[in-house]
Amino acid sequence: MRGPALPLEMAATAYLDACKVRGNVPAWHYQQGVILQDFIQHLERAGVNQLAQAEGHHLFSFLAACQVKGNGPQTLHRKGTIVRAWARWAERAGLIKAGTLARVDLKAPPPPPMDLDPFRDILALVLRCWKLDHREAFLMLISSGLRRGELLALRWQDCDLATGILHVRPQRTGWTPKSKRPRAVGIPPWAVEILARRKTAGGAGPFLDAEGKPIMDPSTLSHAWARLARRNACPHLRLHDLRHAHATEALDRGATIREVQEQLGHQRVTTTERYTHPGRASAARVGGLFADALPAEDAG
Repeated sequence: MRGPALPLEMAATAYLDACKVRGNVPAWHYQQGVILQDFIQHLERAGVNQLAQAEGHHLFSFLAACQVKGNGPQTLHRKGTIVRAWARWAERAGLIKAGTLARVDLKAPPPPPMDLDPFRDILALVLRCWKLDHREAFLMLISSGLRRGELLALRWQDCDLATGILHVRPQRTGWTPKSKRPRAVGIPPWAVEILARRKTAGGAGPFLDAEGKPIMDPSTLSHAWARLARRNACPHLRLHDLRHAHATEALDRGATIREVQEQLGHQRVTTTERYTHPGRASAARVGGLFADALPAEDAG
């Protein structure tokens, strides 16, 4: 059924099916469905039964009601974005005519301030991990600022242990960097030692088996970190906070903003920073800043 008579439930089902075909991960697909169902109930209470009748003011009243229930700015923006995307999809598919719902102006809220634990405390938490593969993965993340997918996809040809440089670059198959551009990442000597030990065990990479497949799923690493954080009364710490901790500590130890930006693989730089060009020497220097971060007795 198309046009003004398109029921809300049918329109939502068709949109969710299209999202599934596009490859939306199950968790995100489920979240979209819950939000659309809440919005549909809001519309029905307002006497709206077809998607073509939904307008921008309905979305604003829905978000206002969600705010009263205690939803924060980030959640409200996410809900508004999903509803607007639904309306835009329906217009592009020719299911409804152009309306104000698809053109609602949603300004993204500023990111909430980050109150990160001290680097030494996060490192101490990492060292409490009893499982070797997980502990060494966490140590590599906090020493390099790599994303979990970047770490798990590293091959030995990407690891220059002589200079302490890791090369993060797109691959023909499987995982590719978020920024889609290669970069050099410096690591401290104690992280090089971790890689050297892992190299003696074989495998195509530090966390790859002999066939080149990751020995663990990225989600497995995240779940392992969440368990570790909960057991040590730090449930607020996420695995991604190891990356933030690395960046903060690098700045505290004297790295420049530009060097840290290159280390992490961020795309945005300020106008002034566009005129600097950190290379392998800068990557090695950032890695060297962490040389004494791990106590000698814990390096082995």
